[in-house]
Amino acid sequence: HFISRDDRIRVQALAQAGHSRSFISTQLGVSKAQVRYSGGVPPTPKKRSGRPPLLSPEQVEELIQFVRQSRATRQMSWAALANHFSEWNVTKYPIRYALR
Repeated sequence: HFISRDDRIRVQALAQAGHSRSFISTQLGVSKAQVRYSGGVPPTPKKRSGRPPLLSPEQVEELIQFVRQSRATRQMSWAALANHFSEWNVTKYPIRYALR
Protein backbone atom coordinates (compact mmCIF):
# COMPACT_ATOMS: atom_id res chain seq x y z
CA HIS A 1 0.00 0.00 0.00
CA PHE A 2 3.08 2.18 0.14
CA ILE A 3 4.19 3.90 -3.03
CA SER A 4 7.86 4.80 -3.24
CA ARG A 5 9.30 8.17 -4.16
CA ASP A 6 10.56 6.76 -7.47
CA ASP A 7 7.10 5.41 -8.31
CA ARG A 8 5.53 8.80 -7.52
CA ILE A 9 7.99 10.41 -9.95
CA ARG A 10 7.10 7.81 -12.61
CA VAL A 11 3.37 8.39 -12.02
CA GLN A 12 3.79 12.14 -12.44
CA ALA A 13 5.91 11.72 -15.58
CA LEU A 14 3.38 9.38 -17.19
CA ALA A 15 0.50 11.68 -16.21
CA GLN A 16 2.29 14.67 -17.76
CA ALA A 17 2.78 12.60 -20.92
CA GLY A 18 -1.01 12.34 -21.12
CA HIS A 19 -1.58 8.73 -20.04
CA SER A 20 -4.75 7.74 -18.18
CA ARG A 21 -4.80 6.66 -14.55
CA SER A 22 -5.83 3.14 -15.61
CA PHE A 23 -2.85 2.86 -17.96
CA ILE A 24 -0.45 4.21 -15.31
CA SER A 25 -1.75 1.84 -12.63
CA THR A 26 -1.36 -1.24 -14.86
CA GLN A 27 2.09 -0.15 -16.11
CA LEU A 28 3.49 0.45 -12.63
CA GLY A 29 1.52 -2.20 -10.75
CA VAL A 30 -0.09 0.23 -8.32
CA SER A 31 -3.75 0.95 -7.59
CA LYS A 32 -5.71 3.74 -9.24
CA ALA A 33 -6.10 5.35 -5.82
CA GLN A 34 -2.30 5.45 -5.44
CA VAL A 35 -2.02 7.02 -8.90
CA ARG A 36 -4.65 9.61 -7.97
CA TYR A 37 -2.86 10.35 -4.67
CA SER A 38 0.58 10.56 -6.30
CA GLY A 39 -0.58 13.17 -8.77
CA GLY A 40 -1.24 15.71 -6.04
CA VAL A 41 1.73 15.35 -3.71
CA PRO A 42 5.37 16.27 -4.19
CA PRO A 43 7.65 13.26 -4.83
CA THR A 44 9.83 14.04 -1.82
CA PRO A 45 7.95 14.35 1.48
CA LYS A 46 8.14 17.66 3.32
CA LYS A 47 10.15 18.03 6.49
CA ARG A 48 8.02 17.33 9.54
CA SER A 49 6.64 20.39 11.20
CA GLY A 50 6.75 20.93 14.93
CA ARG A 51 8.98 22.18 17.64
CA PRO A 52 12.62 21.10 17.28
CA PRO A 53 14.12 19.03 20.11
CA LEU A 54 15.84 20.98 22.89
CA LEU A 55 18.71 18.49 23.16
CA SER A 56 21.03 17.81 20.24
CA PRO A 57 21.82 14.19 19.30
CA GLU A 58 25.27 14.66 20.85
CA GLN A 59 23.73 15.82 24.13
CA VAL A 60 21.34 12.87 24.15
CA GLU A 61 24.26 10.50 23.63
CA GLU A 62 26.22 12.17 26.44
CA LEU A 63 23.19 11.90 28.72
CA ILE A 64 22.74 8.20 27.94
CA GLN A 65 26.42 7.48 28.56
CA PHE A 66 26.25 9.32 31.88
CA VAL A 67 23.16 7.45 33.04
CA ARG A 68 24.68 4.09 32.10
CA GLN A 69 27.85 4.77 34.14
CA SER A 70 26.72 3.38 37.46
CA ARG A 71 23.77 2.29 39.52
CA ALA A 72 23.70 5.65 41.29
CA THR A 73 23.39 7.59 38.04
CA ARG A 74 20.68 5.21 36.78
CA GLN A 75 18.64 5.97 39.91
CA MET A 76 18.88 9.76 39.64
CA SER A 77 15.60 11.62 39.25
CA TRP A 78 14.82 13.64 36.13
CA ALA A 79 15.27 16.83 38.15
CA ALA A 80 18.65 15.66 39.48
CA LEU A 81 19.80 14.90 35.94
CA ALA A 82 18.63 18.33 34.76
CA ASN A 83 20.55 19.87 37.66
CA HIS A 84 23.68 17.85 36.81
CA PHE A 85 23.52 19.07 33.20
CA SER A 86 22.60 22.63 34.17
CA GLU A 87 24.90 24.10 31.49
CA TRP A 88 22.37 22.85 28.91
CA ASN A 89 19.70 25.16 30.40
CA VAL A 90 16.93 22.57 30.21
CA THR A 91 14.34 21.37 32.70
CA LYS A 92 13.57 17.78 33.64
CA TYR A 93 11.06 17.41 30.79
CA PRO A 94 13.53 17.33 27.84
CA ILE A 95 15.73 14.98 29.88
CA ARG A 96 12.79 12.65 30.47
CA TYR A 97 11.75 12.81 26.82
CA ALA A 98 15.29 12.00 25.62
CA LEU A 99 15.56 8.94 27.86
CA ARG A 100 12.23 7.36 26.95
